[in-house]
Amino acid sequence: MISTLSLKQYVPECLCLNETKKIILVSIICFVIYFTTPLVHTMRWGHFIYFLIFMFIVPLNNLIIFKGYTYLRKLFIFLSIVALLYWILNYFKIPLLYYTYILEDRGLNSGDNYRIYGLALSLYRGSAPIGGGLERICSVFGEPGHYAIYISFILAIDKFRFNRVGNLILFTIGCLTFSTAYYGLMTMGIMYRIVLEKGVGKGVKNVLLIIIGLLFLVIIFGGNNFFYTASNRIFEDREVDNIVDLVENRASNETKEIYSDFLNSGKLLIGNGYDERPLQITNWRGFIYQFGVIGVLITLFLILSIIKKS
Repeated sequence: MISTLSLKQYVPECLCLNETKKIILVSIICFVIYFTTPLVHTMRWGHFIYFLIFMFIVPLNNLIIFKGYTYLRKLFIFLSIVALLYWILNYFKIPLLYYTYILEDRGLNSGDNYRIYGLALSLYRGSAPIGGGLERICSVFGEPGHYAIYISFILAIDKFRFNRVGNLILFTIGCLTFSTAYYGLMTMGIMYRIVLEKGVGKGVKNVLLIIIGLLFLVIIFGGNNFFYTASNRIFEDREVDNIVDLVENRASNETKEIYSDFLNSGKLLIGNGYDERPLQITNWRGFIYQFGVIGVLITLFLILSIIKKS
């Protein structure tokens, strides 16, 4: 927000509130009221503050928003380079100073802990990296999957132009998150560039060279670890017939029983809120269990208001 505000002085007409932005603002207000205030559930100060920041930025001139975004992109590239440096040092088992931190919401008995190396962190179970033989890069974020999706969004905003050095850095880091979502999004991104350029252009060739280079390095220096991590974290070695089965495998029998009871509890419209024990949130039931049908509709309204002209 500070970066964006600093740009206002360079743009004479700093406000640009068109019809699309008005709809976005209405959707954000509905979202803020429902998800972050005590009117429905409980007060969530962190969510409340950053959605207020978002509401403040939306009405600004598109040039200001885009320039502000370029600052964010540069910050991501810087953090990614730092994270890659620590990943390489860890990979070759070079001793590093770190601070151990255990998150309560991951469960104190799970054995999961973070090692914080300053501007980068890693997630471990006991003394072994989460995900198998190789660390999954987190950068400064709570999980590698979250980091991977943020990278994917940045690359998508830039239309997957892989002929830019910064984008190639982000692409490489994304590969080392071993995120299923990232690999799926990048496959679509590469296909998009091939269709757009009517062939395999220089950018896609750069990506293919990086993939070949990474495969060569991990096979030479630790092939078993790489394939163990990939098979367990990307492909998940499950026999499924279709996408529905794949999603259903994300929910335990206990989850399905709790959700079945919830459907008859009279709380289907607004859900149980933040304080109740959430179900496995990697399955769609978890979101409805916490926020109900109204929460789903408000979230869809927010998403559609943002992408309706895209």
